[in-house]
Formats: sequence, C-alpha cells, structure tokens
Amino acid sequence: MFGLGTFFGIKWMIAVGGAYMAFLWFPFTPEKIVTVFIAIWLLRLLFPNDEKTLAVLYEMRDRVREKMRARKEARKSRKNKQ
Repeated sequence: MFGLGTFFGIKWMIAVGGAYMAFLWFPFTPEKIVTVFIAIWLLRLLFPNDEKTLAVLYEMRDRVREKMRARKEARKSRKNKQ
C-alpha cells in the first residue's frame, strides 16, 4: 500500500501504509499474530472456497494461541512462586 500510494501520489495510502510498517517495526509488536489474522481475512475475502489453505492458516492460528497461553501460564506460575 505504501508503494502504490507513493507511486500514484495518494496521501491516505501513504499514511496507512507507513503507519502499518511502523507498527510492524516496533520491538513489542506481535507481527506473526497480526500477519496470520490478516492472511485469514484476505483468504476468506478473495478465495472463500479454498478450504485446504484456510485449514492450514487456522492451524497456524491455533498454534500461535497455544503458545500465547503457555507463555501467560508460565508467567503466572513464575509470579506465584515469588
């Protein structure tokens, strides 16, 4: 979006694309999580009948959620031990 906005001189596309790129470059940004959810949304929008790829993306999403839950539980257990 940033590239197209720059090429065509569309200011709102430059702003949105630049903001998204800045969001992804922050060290605390959950980039993979955001990317998986955007990929699922785009796939459902553009190719609603592609069940095989959608199943792979849902599997990735579930793995990300499990890792987040495991980290949260580990953090809780460390906090309770102190």
